[in-house]
Amino acid sequence: MTLSEILKELRREKEYSQKKTAQILGVSTTCYAGWEQGYREPGLNDLKKIALLFDVTTDCLLGLENNELELSTGFGCKVVEYTQLQSQISDLVVKLEPEKQSELLKYIKALKKSGTSEPIEHKEKK
Repeated sequence: MTLSEILKELRREKEYSQKKTAQILGVSTTCYAGWEQGYREPGLNDLKKIALLFDVTTDCLLGLENNELELSTGFGCKVVEYTQLQSQISDLVVKLEPEKQSELLKYIKALKKSGTSEPIEHKEKK
């Protein structure tokens, strides 16, 4: 499917008009209609907003997801569902420096491997 077809399908599933969708995304109705008609394409920031609005990945919007991932949509896009806690964690992690992200990943893997609900002692580097 093309991006324009995917946008149209997702919007119809939500039962939104083009005008309502455009307002939510902060673009003109003409701009959004152009995306659905395929003579304009959204930029990166708009793709992110669209993915969040319709609870799908940007890969889905770009037609890159495997059709085996059909969940709640009829055309092969995986619906992304995050809990509030997962969203908060994600927001904090992306603000960390890459080195700190690597340290956090190691800690999470160790926590998972421990298989216990007891806290793991974190050794501070000196």
